[in-house]
Amino acid sequence: MTTTDSTTGNGPYTIETPLVLVINKQPQAGLTAHASPEAIDFNATASLSTQGGSGTGAVTYAVTSGETVCAVSGTTLTGIGVGICTVTVTKAGDAAY
Repeated sequence: MTTTDSTTGNGPYTIETPLVLVINKQPQAGLTAHASPEAIDFNATASLSTQGGSGTGAVTYAVTSGETVCAVSGTTLTGIGVGICTVTVTKAGDAAY
């Protein structure tokens, strides 16, 4: 910003004013998880994948219920027992999301 002293005509004078902006991250788009096949037998495997989400954050899978029924390693789900298990999918945020 530049201003001129109107009482003396002297100037121009430079005034520096800091401007503080807050830039928020974007909300992530919906993330959909898939297992192929959707049901497995004991000792069988399913491939886990995701679709959607935003940004470049890593996707991770974790068994959050039924740990004696299934196990996950990377994107592979293995039936280690009989019953129902829950796998929670997480997509990490990145610089923008």
